[in-house]
Amino acid sequence: KPAPDSKSRIEKKYEAENQIPKGKLPFILLGIIEQRTHKNKKKSTFAGQSAAADSRQRENGICIQKSYIRGILITAILFILIFVGVIIFFSTVGKNIPLGRLENMLRFNEKFGSYRGYIWKLVVSEYGRLPLINKLFGVGCDTLQPFLMEFYSNEMYVTTGAYYDNAHNEFLQYLITTGILGLFCYIIILFIKLRQGIRYMIRENSVIMAAAVFGVLGYLLQSLVDINQCVTTPLFVLMVSMLGCRGPENGRTFNLTG
Repeated sequence: KPAPDSKSRIEKKYEAENQIPKGKLPFILLGIIEQRTHKNKKKSTFAGQSAAADSRQRENGICIQKSYIRGILITAILFILIFVGVIIFFSTVGKNIPLGRLENMLRFNEKFGSYRGYIWKLVVSEYGRLPLINKLFGVGCDTLQPFLMEFYSNEMYVTTGAYYDNAHNEFLQYLITTGILGLFCYIIILFIKLRQGIRYMIRENSVIMAAAVFGVLGYLLQSLVDINQCVTTPLFVLMVSMLGCRGPENGRTFNLTG
């Protein structure tokens, strides 16, 4: 310990600067202030290091999210390609191979998918016979039933035992009812919105946006063999709308971070 009459480090510092406060109390206060300042500097350094670590962890998390999403998409695409390839094989090269109960699932003919093969062939052939104006703009929304019933009611019932009022494939449905222009606009809107949603989901690691993205993809997958209904289609439109919701950028203020 220094001698009682010796000068502290604080006193020497302020004597050198010709700023010597009167009495001992100012030196005590200055010592406390300097200690506080030193601690705050340590805290600031630690906070900066923690922020940098959090940033690195966030970046690593987003990278994991990217690889995870990429793996899901690649797996789904491979599964679809393999399934389509199997159907093409059994419908062409292996058309004489008996499939038993899988006949209507793995071989494309009129009975494929509970006679979806029949209605798909009929819709495509009828679209090819339409005048140019109808090929561009279609025969009218939700008018496939009267269009088919007028010309194919007897044949349809004899072949399938039922009357079809829908193509059981939303893309074919929009092709014949809204034309090639309507189908093109539909696909472009979906492509743009899915691109926006996937980018935002990866960048912000948003759970809500992930739900919207995979909800839309799931709906589109089942729409290949199903019909658009008044109960599910509005929900699908809402999910597609959610894909365009982003953070506060370009004047937008609606945030969907999960």
